[in-house]
Amino acid sequence: MTLSKIHGHWEYSYQRIYDFKEEIVRRNPSSHVEVKLQVINGEHHFQRIFLAFGPCIQGFLNGCRPYIALDGCHLQEKYRGVLISATSIDGNKSIFPVVFGAVESENSNSWEWFLHGLKAAIGESEGLVFSSDRQKGLDEAVQVVYPRVEHRECMRHLYANFKKKFRGDCYRDNLWAAAGAYTPNVYETSITKVYEANPMAIEYLRQNHSYLWSRSKFGTMAKCDYLTNNISESFNAWISNDRHRPLIDMLDTLRQKIMVKMEDRRNRARKWDHEIGLGQYEVLWSDKFSAEVIGAQSRFEVRLYDMQCSCRLWQVKVAKYKEAYASSIAPLPSCDQWVKIDIGHRVLPPILNRPAGRPRNKRIRAPDEMAIRKRHRCKRCNKLGHRAKTCKNPVDANQQPAAGPSQAANQQPAAPLLSIRRPIGPPQVGNEHSKAPILAGNTHSEPPSQASISSGTSCFGIGLKLDAMCCGCSCFGIGLKLE
Repeated sequence: MTLSKIHGHWEYSYQRIYDFKEEIVRRNPSSHVEVKLQVINGEHHFQRIFLAFGPCIQGFLNGCRPYIALDGCHLQEKYRGVLISATSIDGNKSIFPVVFGAVESENSNSWEWFLHGLKAAIGESEGLVFSSDRQKGLDEAVQVVYPRVEHRECMRHLYANFKKKFRGDCYRDNLWAAAGAYTPNVYETSITKVYEANPMAIEYLRQNHSYLWSRSKFGTMAKCDYLTNNISESFNAWISNDRHRPLIDMLDTLRQKIMVKMEDRRNRARKWDHEIGLGQYEVLWSDKFSAEVIGAQSRFEVRLYDMQCSCRLWQVKVAKYKEAYASSIAPLPSCDQWVKIDIGHRVLPPILNRPAGRPRNKRIRAPDEMAIRKRHRCKRCNKLGHRAKTCKNPVDANQQPAAGPSQAANQQPAAPLLSIRRPIGPPQVGNEHSKAPILAGNTHSEPPSQASISSGTSCFGIGLKLDAMCCGCSCFGIGLKLE
């Protein structure tokens, strides 16, 4: 009930999906939004949505490298589903969201539909590169929609599958060295060592990992040498706190985050007054069109007449970075101000195909994958990184153990502990001759009579009413204990 009031109702979110589409297209010209419904028993159920904001399309085409990372992450909302995205990098090597969408699951049909929307939005530019970790159905979809694109495979996922069959430092070191090699000679040297260790390892790579995974085989048009699909993982982590929202609320939240991020980077780029902002280097000119570029640990030849560099890397100009964020995403009012679109039928939520059991919110990590550890705070010295059991820091003997910041703010002074001794044996209710409880540590005052306690009168001026059958535990957390 509370979440519905904050984020909106789940079912109502699907009914306004076409209104949301109309507002996006009307306020952001050149945007591309598609909605796909599924007809079941004469009723129209939501199935997929594709969003490409106009400023993101223009920013990618004008100021980003022709490099796109494809990935998907599970939604945590009521009707589940998968959020798939295409992410690029700008001139400062920061993630740049291009398009994204919500589908029922990762399969060849949903990926093909998503890539058709991507192609309608950005086309098929020369030298376009796709990088992926080979999600379910993605390979077949890329071959159908983008048959001529350069398709690279994430090296981290490749090695995770490779080491299930071939383990050892020799395989790990030389395979990663072959992946990071820029020249064919270094690649052949490293891959030969893998072959000498086990020829079946090379045969396994040829049969199961035919996509590009070594820098020595990458094309030079994209000017991007990433071996992993980490920019997609960064995008997924960036939106991780929003995947539990209803559909429209989640999509609108992503729109807001992209809008704010583009404005922040646009303001930052205005302060740059230099031409090249990546790395430190020294140039030794040979003539007007050739030079030596000296970096921290290497030296390369640059030929300007044919735009070649022996390092096979690229320096991006600030002007290109500014073009990526030249346009801005328009703000959007609340849904009660949207134009209502009548499509002739009602859009229902997708068919719920949730498995039995409690839904999983976190992915299953690999056995050798490093777990995310939380830093512990010592209750003795209030320092991070260790526990009180192993604490060796000096602590003042008269000082109480330090509490955390939140605990110190809410800490109340402890009530005085009153200890009451009562006779051993069954209580004598109404017996005036029975011994009354004696207040420990107070020998000068008259102990209260048993009748006053059993009758329910307040005891010791603290407003607590005791009964003769009271147990020996602390009462209501005020520090009263019976012995």
